[in-house]
Amino acid sequence: MNPQPLPEKAVDLFTRGQAHLFIAVGKSDGFFSKLEKVRAGYFAQRGQKNIDFLHTAQLFGPMTETHVNDIVHNELYADWSADRHLDQALLDIKKAEELGIPDISALGLRLEKELNELALLEGYTMKESLFLKKIHARLAEL
Repeated sequence: MNPQPLPEKAVDLFTRGQAHLFIAVGKSDGFFSKLEKVRAGYFAQRGQKNIDFLHTAQLFGPMTETHVNDIVHNELYADWSADRHLDQALLDIKKAEELGIPDISALGLRLEKELNELALLEGYTMKESLFLKKIHARLAEL
């Protein structure tokens, strides 16, 4: 039995929400370096293997990476704080769930390794550590 395709809008919101999560981690120490900007998309794409509940990593991974790159290069988001990206991520992910994305309950745990690796890129700070805990707590509330 093949799973039913997910609604396109739900997939778009889900992948965009995850992109905002990775950007939030990159900005959480107050400095979003060039290396973090470049690697955020890679880690976001790689993280899809851990949430591949419908064997869609090939679809979700590139979409998430594209969203990361689009957000990073869009001036609209240049002044956004890590908290604002987190808020947007949660809005997008919650809406995606309402539109048909299943099982978002463990999303933070499924992306934990990649979120941590992004935080470790340029030295792991207390701000990043606390922010990762905040992400997990906020995702658990969804």
